[in-house]
Amino acid sequence: MNFLKELELQGEINTGEDNLKNLLLEKDERLVYGCLSLRPKNVGELLKKTGISVPEMMDILARLLQKGFITETVKNYYIRKI
Repeated sequence: MNFLKELELQGEINTGEDNLKNLLLEKDERLVYGCLSLRPKNVGELLKKTGISVPEMMDILARLLQKGFITETVKNYYIRKI
């Protein structure tokens, strides 16, 4: 029973962390970050989902990398950091 309560609390903590991350990101960064998950996505997928131009997308990804919100797993493939 305690294990289940811990999982429930962990879920609440993660939700709070996601809300905090959203407060720390600019609108365009939130849009791109929201498209990412733990499954790597390439730049082309992100461009299609967001409608953002290539130069702007690369700038946003660079900012998210610099802030530590995402990781580039292989060239031009990105995931959220846990």
